[in-house]
Amino acid sequence: MNGGKRYDYAMINFVSDEGSMTETCPSRILGFVRYNITKGIPTPQFLGNEELSSTTTRDNHTVDNNLYVVVHTSSDYMSLEKLQDEFISSFSLGNITDCVYIVNVDAIQCPLFVFKNYGSAGEDRNTLFCTLPQATWGQHFSERI
Repeated sequence: MNGGKRYDYAMINFVSDEGSMTETCPSRILGFVRYNITKGIPTPQFLGNEELSSTTTRDNHTVDNNLYVVVHTSSDYMSLEKLQDEFISSFSLGNITDCVYIVNVDAIQCPLFVFKNYGSAGEDRNTLFCTLPQATWGQHFSERI
């Protein structure tokens, strides 16, 4: 956009590391993928949710019709409650080798407005800020009044 790179950001739902609850994480959307053209590809749906092996998927020429999103996530989880309380929160995207995921598009909880830390130096240059989703601004200010 205007000669520069432009990315969309969203809050993405993940199952926590303990596997007991859902956590949210601000993420940069890198692209969307659909695997339905090529049969037999071991997709996240088949390997994770349906627990099919890659051999079974390939041999049965199974087709996955789900839409996936490729995201670069923050290094830490951030709850929407924290964002509701702070209105603007800071985060940093994680290491690209560890924090890039392909998730079902249903994992997108809401869009986020994200802006970089203008005027910062050093490590703070990589810090990003996100605001509470605009649809919940009224609730945030009503609670403050």
